[in-house]
Amino acid sequence: MIAVPSAFTFQTGKAHWKWLLRARAIENQVYVIAPNQHGKDPSGTRHYGHSMIIDPGENILASRREGNGVYLRAA
Repeated sequence: MIAVPSAFTFQTGKAHWKWLLRARAIENQVYVIAPNQHGKDPSGTRHYGHSMIIDPGENILASRREGNGVYLRAA
């Protein structure tokens, strides 16, 4: 597993976020857990959000666009 906590801005995140995460999962053959800051920070910068969990086959197992939350998957 690789954890990738980030604060991608909205524009950069929209263009690259999921593709970079998928690449890390594939090239390392691991799960990627990637929380990403969302909303605006105190300086007014808008962040992308879209926190994700991706498996080694590049499948997005969970994604949360904005807000706090927990992803639970039944066995």
